[in-house]
Amino acid sequence: MHMRMLILTLSLNLSICFVNAQVINEKQVPKEAVAAFTKSYPSVKHVTWSKEQALFEVSFQQNKKDVSVLYDDHGVVKEVETEIKQNELPAAIQKYLTKNYPGYKINETAGIVADNIVSYEVEIEKEDQSYDLIFNAAGDFVKKIFREDEDSKDSD
Repeated sequence: MHMRMLILTLSLNLSICFVNAQVINEKQVPKEAVAAFTKSYPSVKHVTWSKEQALFEVSFQQNKKDVSVLYDDHGVVKEVETEIKQNELPAAIQKYLTKNYPGYKINETAGIVADNIVSYEVEIEKEDQSYDLIFNAAGDFVKKIFREDEDSKDSD
């Protein structure tokens, strides 16, 4: 019985992950989004498209950094996320992490631009706890997102 419950739980979690971002073929992406991407990033050849709710995400590497861009079905950019090094985070974020998350491993750091607003995302992990922490451009903590089921937790 315990094994059935574990398998059911794992299957449900995987289903949730695939619902949140499902890899799709470029032919399934609106032509406007593909055209906008090609115009903005003409030298990028190896990409992965996925559907993220009502948006289309294209992931690729540029200048040895992971980049993802979210487009709506009209080809309008909604968000650009670019991998950054941990030491490129604002000092306020680094201080916050040291004070509030000692012992956590930092898996990924990124700069995000959405609607001309800059923010930062830091993925942290300790044992079975994994979170995305979101900060504003000044380095102030905004929210914590539990990574397993993407439930938002707006506390520190």
